[in-house]
Amino acid sequence: MYLDHISFFKQIPEDGNFVLEKNDHGGGVVRAIAEKDGKKRKISAPKMFAYVENGKAYKKVSERFLELNRNENGFYLLSKPADIFSAQVSPFAMMGLAGVLIQSIATDRTNNDAVKEIYIDPLTGEYDISDENLNKLIQ
Repeated sequence: MYLDHISFFKQIPEDGNFVLEKNDHGGGVVRAIAEKDGKKRKISAPKMFAYVENGKAYKKVSERFLELNRNENGFYLLSKPADIFSAQVSPFAMMGLAGVLIQSIATDRTNNDAVKEIYIDPLTGEYDISDENLNKLIQ
C-alpha cells in the first residue's frame, strides 16, 4: 500500500503487513490494517494513493479504486475522463465566476462517454492533462 505518488513510483510500500478490509456490498476497499507489537495501524481508503493486490495495482479515484495499467509511456487508468475529472475539486472553483466558466469549458472538453487511457504524472501524482494528452482524451 502506498500513501503518496512518490512512494508508489519509487516502489517503496508502507512499512507493515497490511490487510485490506473491504465493504460487504461491492467489495470495495475501505481501509488497510496492520498489526505490530500488539498495536493496530489503520489507514482509511481516502488516505491511500494506491495499493497492490494479487499482483495488480489500484489507484484511488473519487470514491473507489481503479486498476492501474502500465506501458512504455507510464502508468495509466482506463476510464471515462468525465468520471475522473468531474469528481476532482478544481482550483478554478476558488477564482469565482471566471473560474467556474473555465472549469465548465475544461469539463466539456473531457466530458465524453469513451473510455480513455488517463496517465499519471510521476513527478506530481496528478493526472497528465498536458495539451498532447488532453487532445488524446477528447478525440
